[in-house]
Amino acid sequence: AASSVAAGALGAEPKSNTDKLLDALSRADQTKNQQWLRQLRLEYDHLIAPKIPTLEKSISHTLFFIIFPCLAVSAILFYLVDNPMIGDSNTSWSWLVLFLGVRQMVIFEFARVGEIFWIEILALRSSFFNMVVGPYLALAVIQSRGWPYICIFWPVLNFCFLYGNHEFAKHWLFWQDMLDIFNEV
Repeated sequence: AASSVAAGALGAEPKSNTDKLLDALSRADQTKNQQWLRQLRLEYDHLIAPKIPTLEKSISHTLFFIIFPCLAVSAILFYLVDNPMIGDSNTSWSWLVLFLGVRQMVIFEFARVGEIFWIEILALRSSFFNMVVGPYLALAVIQSRGWPYICIFWPVLNFCFLYGNHEFAKHWLFWQDMLDIFNEV
Protein backbone atom coordinates (compact mmCIF):
# COMPACT_ATOMS: atom_id res chain seq x y z
CA ALA A 1 0.00 0.00 0.00
CA ALA A 2 2.84 2.37 0.80
CA SER A 3 4.46 1.79 -2.59
CA SER A 4 1.17 2.46 -4.41
CA VAL A 5 0.74 5.69 -2.41
CA ALA A 6 4.31 6.72 -3.22
CA ALA A 7 3.83 5.84 -6.87
CA GLY A 8 0.53 7.73 -6.94
CA ALA A 9 2.17 10.74 -5.29
CA LEU A 10 4.85 10.81 -8.03
CA GLY A 11 2.22 10.70 -10.78
CA ALA A 12 2.94 7.10 -11.90
CA GLU A 13 0.24 4.48 -11.91
CA PRO A 14 0.64 1.80 -9.27
CA LYS A 15 1.81 -1.56 -10.58
CA SER A 16 -0.65 -4.38 -10.56
CA ASN A 17 0.23 -7.87 -9.44
CA THR A 18 0.41 -8.95 -13.10
CA ASP A 19 2.95 -6.23 -13.88
CA LYS A 20 5.01 -7.18 -10.85
CA LEU A 21 4.94 -10.83 -11.92
CA LEU A 22 5.99 -9.93 -15.47
CA ASP A 23 8.85 -7.79 -14.14
CA ALA A 24 10.04 -10.62 -11.89
CA LEU A 25 9.87 -13.14 -14.76
CA SER A 26 11.74 -10.74 -17.04
CA ARG A 27 14.52 -10.28 -14.46
CA ALA A 28 14.68 -14.05 -13.93
CA ASP A 29 14.79 -14.62 -17.70
CA GLN A 30 17.61 -12.07 -18.09
CA THR A 31 19.53 -13.75 -15.27
CA LYS A 32 18.96 -17.15 -16.90
CA ASN A 33 20.17 -15.81 -20.27
CA GLN A 34 23.26 -14.31 -18.66
CA GLN A 35 24.01 -17.60 -16.91
CA TRP A 36 23.52 -19.47 -20.19
CA LEU A 37 25.87 -17.07 -22.01
CA ARG A 38 28.46 -17.46 -19.23
CA GLN A 39 28.14 -21.24 -19.49
CA LEU A 40 28.49 -21.06 -23.28
CA ARG A 41 31.60 -18.90 -22.95
CA LEU A 42 33.03 -21.31 -20.38
CA GLU A 43 32.34 -24.27 -22.68
CA TYR A 44 34.03 -22.43 -25.56
CA ASP A 45 37.06 -21.54 -23.42
CA HIS A 46 37.49 -25.11 -22.18
CA LEU A 47 36.40 -27.17 -25.21
CA ILE A 48 37.03 -25.29 -28.43
CA ALA A 49 39.68 -22.65 -27.74
CA PRO A 50 42.44 -25.14 -26.80
CA LYS A 51 41.96 -26.95 -30.14
CA ILE A 52 42.21 -23.84 -32.34
CA PRO A 53 46.05 -23.48 -32.36
CA THR A 54 46.52 -27.13 -33.36
CA LEU A 55 43.88 -26.83 -36.06
CA GLU A 56 45.37 -23.58 -37.39
CA LYS A 57 48.83 -25.15 -37.52
CA SER A 58 47.56 -28.22 -39.37
CA ILE A 59 45.58 -26.18 -41.89
CA SER A 60 48.44 -23.74 -42.52
CA HIS A 61 50.91 -26.61 -43.07
CA THR A 62 48.50 -28.25 -45.50
CA LEU A 63 47.97 -24.96 -47.33
CA PHE A 64 51.60 -23.89 -47.62
CA PHE A 65 53.29 -27.26 -48.11
CA ILE A 66 50.73 -29.19 -50.17
CA ILE A 67 47.89 -27.11 -51.63
CA PHE A 68 49.78 -24.02 -52.86
CA PRO A 69 52.63 -26.02 -54.46
CA CYS A 70 50.08 -28.30 -56.17
CA LEU A 71 48.18 -25.26 -57.43
CA ALA A 72 51.44 -23.88 -58.85
CA VAL A 73 52.35 -27.18 -60.56
CA SER A 74 48.85 -27.53 -61.95
CA ALA A 75 48.88 -23.95 -63.28
CA ILE A 76 52.26 -24.57 -64.96
CA LEU A 77 50.93 -27.75 -66.57
CA PHE A 78 47.69 -26.09 -67.67
CA TYR A 79 48.93 -22.73 -68.93
CA LEU A 80 52.58 -23.27 -69.92
CA VAL A 81 52.65 -26.90 -71.10
CA ASP A 82 49.21 -26.78 -72.85
CA ASN A 83 47.44 -29.10 -70.44
CA PRO A 84 48.88 -32.52 -71.41
CA MET A 85 46.53 -35.49 -71.22
CA ILE A 86 47.21 -38.75 -69.41
CA GLY A 87 47.51 -41.36 -72.17
CA ASP A 88 44.31 -41.84 -74.17
CA SER A 89 42.03 -40.76 -71.32
CA ASN A 90 40.05 -37.57 -71.03
CA THR A 91 41.97 -36.64 -67.88
CA SER A 92 44.75 -34.06 -67.90
CA TRP A 93 47.78 -34.00 -65.65
CA SER A 94 46.80 -30.59 -64.28
CA TRP A 95 43.37 -31.91 -63.26
CA LEU A 96 44.99 -34.93 -61.58
CA VAL A 97 47.36 -32.69 -59.60
CA LEU A 98 44.41 -30.50 -58.56
CA PHE A 99 42.40 -33.57 -57.62
CA LEU A 100 45.11 -35.24 -55.53
CA GLY A 101 46.89 -32.21 -54.14
CA VAL A 102 44.08 -29.75 -53.59
CA ARG A 103 40.66 -31.40 -53.50
CA GLN A 104 41.76 -34.46 -51.54
CA MET A 105 43.66 -32.31 -49.05
CA VAL A 106 40.68 -30.01 -48.52
CA ILE A 107 38.45 -33.01 -47.86
CA PHE A 108 41.11 -34.50 -45.57
CA GLU A 109 41.11 -31.28 -43.53
CA PHE A 110 37.30 -31.39 -43.40
CA ALA A 111 37.60 -34.90 -41.95
CA ARG A 112 40.12 -33.66 -39.36
CA VAL A 113 37.85 -30.78 -38.36
CA GLY A 114 34.99 -33.27 -38.06
CA GLU A 115 37.15 -35.45 -35.81
CA ILE A 116 37.93 -32.53 -33.54
CA PHE A 117 34.27 -31.52 -33.36
CA TRP A 118 32.63 -34.94 -32.99
CA ILE A 119 35.21 -36.74 -30.89
CA GLU A 120 37.34 -34.18 -29.08
CA ILE A 121 34.56 -31.73 -28.26
CA LEU A 122 31.25 -33.60 -28.25
CA ALA A 123 32.11 -37.19 -27.36
CA LEU A 124 34.93 -36.61 -24.87
CA ARG A 125 33.88 -33.40 -23.18
CA SER A 126 30.11 -33.24 -23.43
CA SER A 127 27.66 -35.32 -21.43
CA PHE A 128 24.94 -34.47 -23.95
CA PHE A 129 26.51 -36.73 -26.61
CA ASN A 130 26.49 -39.70 -24.24
CA MET A 131 22.84 -39.11 -23.39
CA VAL A 132 21.79 -38.86 -27.04
CA VAL A 133 23.65 -41.83 -28.57
CA GLY A 134 24.01 -44.03 -25.50
CA PRO A 135 27.14 -45.22 -23.74
CA TYR A 136 28.08 -48.04 -26.14
CA LEU A 137 27.91 -45.96 -29.31
CA ALA A 138 29.65 -43.07 -27.53
CA LEU A 139 32.45 -45.43 -26.51
CA ALA A 140 32.74 -46.73 -30.09
CA VAL A 141 32.99 -43.16 -31.41
CA ILE A 142 35.62 -42.28 -28.81
CA GLN A 143 37.60 -45.42 -29.71
CA SER A 144 37.68 -44.34 -33.36
CA ARG A 145 39.76 -41.28 -32.50
CA GLY A 146 42.67 -40.67 -34.90
CA TRP A 147 43.27 -42.66 -38.06
CA PRO A 148 40.22 -44.93 -37.69
CA TYR A 149 37.97 -41.86 -37.80
CA ILE A 150 39.90 -40.37 -40.73
CA CYS A 151 39.85 -43.70 -42.64
CA ILE A 152 36.07 -43.88 -42.23
CA PHE A 153 35.02 -40.28 -42.81
CA TRP A 154 37.51 -39.21 -45.47
CA PRO A 155 35.93 -41.66 -47.96
CA VAL A 156 32.44 -40.68 -46.80
CA LEU A 157 33.22 -37.01 -47.47
CA ASN A 158 34.81 -37.98 -50.80
CA PHE A 159 31.58 -39.70 -51.73
CA CYS A 160 29.57 -36.63 -50.73
CA PHE A 161 31.76 -34.08 -52.52
CA LEU A 162 33.30 -35.94 -55.46
CA TYR A 163 30.97 -38.70 -56.59
CA GLY A 164 28.76 -38.28 -59.60
CA ASN A 165 28.73 -36.94 -63.10
CA HIS A 166 27.63 -33.41 -62.27
CA GLU A 167 29.75 -30.28 -62.72
CA PHE A 168 30.62 -29.85 -59.04
CA ALA A 169 32.08 -33.35 -58.84
CA LYS A 170 34.30 -32.64 -61.86
CA HIS A 171 35.37 -29.10 -60.97
CA TRP A 172 34.58 -27.34 -57.71
CA LEU A 173 34.84 -23.88 -59.25
CA PHE A 174 32.92 -24.68 -62.44
CA TRP A 175 30.67 -21.61 -62.03
CA GLN A 176 33.41 -19.02 -62.43
CA ASP A 177 34.85 -17.90 -65.79
CA MET A 178 37.96 -16.08 -64.64
CA LEU A 179 40.38 -19.04 -64.43
CA ASP A 180 39.96 -21.77 -67.03
CA ILE A 181 42.02 -24.22 -65.00
CA PHE A 182 39.19 -24.58 -62.48
CA ASN A 183 36.33 -25.09 -64.93
CA GLU A 184 37.91 -26.80 -67.94
CA VAL A 185 36.56 -30.29 -68.60
